[in-house]
Amino acid sequence: MATMPDVRDWIRAHVEPVGAIETAHERPWATVLRVPIAGRVAWFQACAPVQAFEPRLSAELYSRWPDRVAQVLGYDEERSWLLLADAGTPIGASGNPPEAWLTALPLYAELQRGETAHAREHLAHGVPDLTVVTLPARYEDLVRQDLPLEADEVICFREFAPRFSTLCDALARHDISESVQHDDLYMGIVTPPP
Repeated sequence: MATMPDVRDWIRAHVEPVGAIETAHERPWATVLRVPIAGRVAWFQACAPVQAFEPRLSAELYSRWPDRVAQVLGYDEERSWLLLADAGTPIGASGNPPEAWLTALPLYAELQRGETAHAREHLAHGVPDLTVVTLPARYEDLVRQDLPLEADEVICFREFAPRFSTLCDALARHDISESVQHDDLYMGIVTPPP
């Protein structure tokens, strides 16, 4: 990440902090800063190279789906920086109630369907290619890893690889449009729809 003064100056170009900017967490894929602003919080994210696609993708999704994606207050594609408005309390904080998913998942499915028109553009800008034809090789790579599983479980997963490949091939033969897959659909980040 750039120097903290550079980050703070960039943040201040987009919002007016009303308190100390603090590190919320540091992960291998990103460093996230909590930015208090009048009446709410914003979140700055400095993405590692593995997530360098995220600022642009988030801005694109917000431009088309402002009712389903956190408000993008600013982004810098070159530096992989992203500034988001707080989207509310994640459903995990309220016990992960199933009814929240019954509301959120149809909205997410609409977004997925709508983004099929932009899938090639997303891939061209670095979003990982998780199209069906790539999945068998990814599965093979996964099962070659040192997984935190019992030996017999690893054997089962490895033996399933040919069947998984067959299923993917069958699915690929159908006329199903592919969309963006971002890995951010979990109870710690999904907030109840308004």
